[in-house]
Amino acid sequence: MPKQHTVQEGECVNSIAEQYGFFWQTVWNDPANAKLKQLRQDHGMLVPGDVVVIPDKRVKEETRSSGAVYKFQKLGVPATIRLQLFDGNQPRLYQAYDLTVDGQKRSGTTDNQGVLQAAIPPNAKQAVVVIGPDRAEFRFQLGSLQPVTEVKGAQARLSNLGYDCAVDGALNDTTKKALVQFQSDYGLPATGSLDTATQKKLADIHDGIGDVAPTASAQSDDRTAGGAH
Repeated sequence: MPKQHTVQEGECVNSIAEQYGFFWQTVWNDPANAKLKQLRQDHGMLVPGDVVVIPDKRVKEETRSSGAVYKFQKLGVPATIRLQLFDGNQPRLYQAYDLTVDGQKRSGTTDNQGVLQAAIPPNAKQAVVVIGPDRAEFRFQLGSLQPVTEVKGAQARLSNLGYDCAVDGALNDTTKKALVQFQSDYGLPATGSLDTATQKKLADIHDGIGDVAPTASAQSDDRTAGGAH
């Protein structure tokens, strides 16, 4: 019998599928999850309370001759962390970094767009990036980014882009002020509301890879764009 898994804070399809012994594509593309897939669009961006259907496992048979010992290994499907890192409005191009994921450290260099991309375990929870000659530090809770249509999802993106915005799910005065600043910086009507045009622009700037327009209102000198899982 298929199971129903209620999403908790910090979970995404990658980590849920790993928990039940599936590839994430098997779970996400199961017909029973079609409505959820249409609603959320991205397997890495679920909302606590969403319900993911876990399909039954299928038996796979292998034919081998008797009288010998064989090893069978489960294929791993790592998740991916992809971050575009900035110093102010300048991408951190070709900068050396240390990436620590759940205590496991590796090193690398960003590409010609300031992008860090690496394979990580599907159930990874936390990443820390230390980058550049100034040893700037960025911390991330993996799997916790919600869709931009959710207040928490918008707040997280605003915060990552350098706007003063707590990620608490409340469309309060501080969040509205950050929205006004963002809207002004990117040529949108400065209403302070999380309307469709603002959601689209926020997702384009944060989730995509590219240049970030000058933003005089943003409070932080270090910014990140992109996503994990």
